[in-house]
Amino acid sequence: MTSPSLSAALVSITLLLGGCASPRDGGPVNVVEVAPGWAKNSVNAVVFRKNSLVSHGDTQYIAFYDQDANVVLGKRQLGTARWQLARTQYRGNAADAHNSISIMVDGGGYLHVAWDHHDNPLRYARSVAPGGLALGAQQAMV
Repeated sequence: MTSPSLSAALVSITLLLGGCASPRDGGPVNVVEVAPGWAKNSVNAVVFRKNSLVSHGDTQYIAFYDQDANVVLGKRQLGTARWQLARTQYRGNAADAHNSISIMVDGGGYLHVAWDHHDNPLRYARSVAPGGLALGAQQAMV
């Protein structure tokens, strides 16, 4: 069981990562709050987590588990603090901190999402439209 103060700290760490990517020019880092997330362990902030925050053009995308272990995707225009969030139809075993979420945007602007991988079958889906946060059916990765 995680203490309330640790839970609050984990939520802060997890969600403030949305604005903590190092700027290319080496300037100051802006912290941007996103939304409440899973805080019963470190699944949203593990050191081996890859590509939970990516940029494509002038848009930044984020992925995290919410308090109910739903996969949540978000996007914002770089330089702004307002996130557009979408709770997806997918859930993960967030109780296992190894089940982090990874995202990437391809050259056509489609968001690719992989989640819940710790001795589990592949869980992968792609956005239904370029720049979109809605995911299609779970599929084999290509």
